[in-house]
Amino acid sequence: LTATATEVAAGYYGLRFEKAANPTVVMDEAGTWTIGTYSAVHRYPLLEVIDQIATAPGERVRLEMRNAELMNPDEWSADAMGRDDRPSMTNQLTFSFTLRERPLLPATIQELVIAIRGPAGFSFVENCSSVLFPLASWNNFSQANTGNYTKWPCSAEDRPSQPWCNVTVSSWPERLKPITCLGLGDSVRITVPNSAALTEEPAGCGQVDNPNSPPCTYLGFEKEVTYGFQISVTNPIDYKTTSRWALDVGPEASFPFASFQIRTFDVDA
Repeated sequence: LTATATEVAAGYYGLRFEKAANPTVVMDEAGTWTIGTYSAVHRYPLLEVIDQIATAPGERVRLEMRNAELMNPDEWSADAMGRDDRPSMTNQLTFSFTLRERPLLPATIQELVIAIRGPAGFSFVENCSSVLFPLASWNNFSQANTGNYTKWPCSAEDRPSQPWCNVTVSSWPERLKPITCLGLGDSVRITVPNSAALTEEPAGCGQVDNPNSPPCTYLGFEKEVTYGFQISVTNPIDYKTTSRWALDVGPEASFPFASFQIRTFDVDA
């Protein structure tokens, strides 16, 4: 990028590169970006430094998630799930994901991170723990402060009566109850316990020197099993907004998936 006739004043600037291609291989560690400013660029590589190079951490390339989606119920089920797709209204969105592999992290890592990145204009509250509900048999949704909604859609029991379901949602592991939920604009960072750091079950399991020791029970997210959660968000005010969401769970990341249409009457109609 070059500045010619117009000088670039000192200050903070942002750059967005659309349709940038990620590396084609999974990266175990994140790389770094380097940013600097120079003059006499026509003499490259003998540049004159204006601002020393600064580095910024990048995202590592993750394994492609099997599937992730935003559930879009039919008209008959939407109200029972707390959906309100009008502009600038508080909405209850339900996401599901299916992992290709178990997220096996070292036991020294205490938490597994789940991240949501939404379209511009959506807004999550900063402390979103009170509006986050894993879909699970142990979760007493009737006591949730958002109302008595049906918050475990597409379960094995209910899916036959919900033909709009694309997947069957299994119960969220009880030992993986969310620890934190941090909203930042249109993005959310959720943490759950790393299953490898939990106390093993049953007690005394997995003892190599004891032939009578039972095998340990895996307590984390299982591969090729679909899990889901509901979270509250404020819709954009622009009813023409349409875009895509993305979801990361530990070492796996989804392809961007479809959002929904913000719906209201056209003001010119």
